[in-house]
Amino acid sequence: MIKDKNFYNKESSYYSMKRYPKITLDYIHFFFKKRLKIVLKELENNFKDRNNLNLLEIGCADGIVLRRILERMENHFSDIVGIDLSEGMIKEAKNLTIDKKINYFVRGAEKIDKKFDVIVEVGVVNYADVDKELSYVKNNLNRDGVYILSLAGKGSLNDYFGKGDGYNNFLSYHEYEDKIRKNFKISKIIPVGFYLPLIWRVPVLARVWQFFIEIVLGPFLPNLFHEKVYILKLK
Repeated sequence: MIKDKNFYNKESSYYSMKRYPKITLDYIHFFFKKRLKIVLKELENNFKDRNNLNLLEIGCADGIVLRRILERMENHFSDIVGIDLSEGMIKEAKNLTIDKKINYFVRGAEKIDKKFDVIVEVGVVNYADVDKELSYVKNNLNRDGVYILSLAGKGSLNDYFGKGDGYNNFLSYHEYEDKIRKNFKISKIIPVGFYLPLIWRVPVLARVWQFFIEIVLGPFLPNLFHEKVYILKLK
């Protein structure tokens, strides 16, 4: 199942506003912002002592993740590339990004003449050909590089409460991990998004409850979470 890029062309002008607002008011806001925090933390943990790095984001949308990475770790990265299938998203990303370290391309027209120290791909692979995506990353990642991947697994609470909507062609986490392990070593798995929509009727309390629920349940019920973030290295 390939996500309709026309949907993202329409979403491009308010993509970040809907998903990364300053004040978290619902589960979607929490999920996207928590996943971004995980990506930033893992980059800092893995590359705090390295400089002159290059990074590729697959499915960069309007560039929100890349801009946040550069804000946090500007001195560590010298070259950043974002690619996306949506022409509207790439246009918006270019309009919103000032820093010349970041270059954006419509996927398929990217100019890549080197391998990357970091490849980030969050919220993308479920809607693509998983095997082809993993192969693409394998061919473009440095030998000692890090691949940050997120996947939503069939059988999560989000799948259950959504009655399978959008999950019909997804695999289980176990099946995805079997595919990953063919070419990558899994350094870390971080579950994110324990889907409890009712608590978000009171956002001021839900922001605290959701945070602690995920800390407590993450180690015990990871397969029930909306997504898992995988920190991967080549075998």
